[in-house]
Amino acid sequence: MAQSMQRLSKDDLLKLLDRYADDDFVGVLFTAARDIHSDQSTIFVFYDKVTEV
Repeated sequence: MAQSMQRLSKDDLLKLLDRYADDDFVGVLFTAARDIHSDQSTIFVFYDKVTEV
């Protein structure tokens, strides 16, 4: 279960990523589905807690 979720615009995401160097690993990208009959969604999880966008 997600502890918190935020909707981000492309501009918001680019601002967050700009905080890191180009060769930093910043998180993980994975797919998840509600069940075997549901479509999968791609999810990105930052390693660091994002407190402000």
